[in-house]
Amino acid sequence: QMQKIKDNNPEIDWGDFSILYRTNAQSRPFEDLLLHNNIPYNIVGGLKFYDRKEIKDAIAYLRIIVNPEDTVSLLRIVNTPRHGIGKTTMNRLMDASQQMGIPLWEIVSDETSVNTMGGRAAKALNQFARMIQDTKDQLDNLTAIDVLNHVMEQSGYITELQQQGNDEADNRIANISELGNAVQQFQEDNEDNSLEAFLASASLSSDLDDLNEEQQKVSLMTLHSAKGLEFPVVFLVGMEQGLLPH
Repeated sequence: QMQKIKDNNPEIDWGDFSILYRTNAQSRPFEDLLLHNNIPYNIVGGLKFYDRKEIKDAIAYLRIIVNPEDTVSLLRIVNTPRHGIGKTTMNRLMDASQQMGIPLWEIVSDETSVNTMGGRAAKALNQFARMIQDTKDQLDNLTAIDVLNHVMEQSGYITELQQQGNDEADNRIANISELGNAVQQFQEDNEDNSLEAFLASASLSSDLDDLNEEQQKVSLMTLHSAKGLEFPVVFLVGMEQGLLPH
């Protein structure tokens, strides 16, 4: 529809379009399609889907299961949610891994090393390593969506958000659920529907940010963020019972 309107009305630019939804979690399918069609867009009053903290955390969990030697992802999620694994402990393990010239995961997954160097965090580190290893061992029998659900559950990530019980936590849970939809859609749409392939596609989505800040972009935002703004062409999406009213 946007493409058609733009083709038929030369005076209209991408910046004249707006897509309004009720909650930020709804932006993901629109972001994916706009990226796919090379249409520049901007999220108003929020972060792009793959830039949101909980999405980065969940993706880091998936990356570490596919490739435990991904130290950046490992450091991101080893204490997310928090279970007493502090920076000092991780720095000690990092130093040891650099001195021995081996990946950090090799130390974290070795119970003897953790018990020797982990101090009070040893128990939590061993539990974390076992969870990652157990999930990795089951990779051949699990679909990508199963892996996501399993790891979000086993890590306590979802439980911690549920315990917070506020709007922000609810939004984060909704975003993780939407990531599940993204995984499922990817599996249906692609022949190679492995977890690795999904992660490659997600990383592409987060890297394709527009370099040209001056460029006219489609605005994506919640109805509330749109208060007082005007756009020549507006799409209202997700008008389902239970979402609007929320």
